[in-house]
Amino acid sequence: MDFTFGKKEKVVLNKDISALLVSPKGFIALYPVYINWIYYIADKPTKPKVLLLVPKKTFKKAHDRNRIKRKLREAYRLNKSEFFPDIPTNLQVCISISYKSSLDEDETMIEIYLKNAFEKFKRKFAQNLEKNNR
Repeated sequence: MDFTFGKKEKVVLNKDISALLVSPKGFIALYPVYINWIYYIADKPTKPKVLLLVPKKTFKKAHDRNRIKRKLREAYRLNKSEFFPDIPTNLQVCISISYKSSLDEDETMIEIYLKNAFEKFKRKFAQNLEKNNR
């Protein structure tokens, strides 16, 4: 199992970030975690890429936003093998994970929220792929 979360797994291209925020192909709202995603055909097999968002409007101080992002990143890193079991290798999947709660939850609660959201993501992503492949 791969428990790393390196630069190759982060959304860094401006075109991917703007596509995620402006016109995602799918959206899941399972409070307090919201997930947007896009996907496109890639030249070579790649890992799914993730963008973590914590709004400045909710957490005014940077250290609070960074703490939430650190907890989200850790929960994602530990469970990413469960989140993406059956994505085709020729697809590049970019996902944004937004944390919308005003509460600073502990790590176990954030992990539970993320697991629940990704269960719903797996179902909707599979339906979305089937619909677009017809």
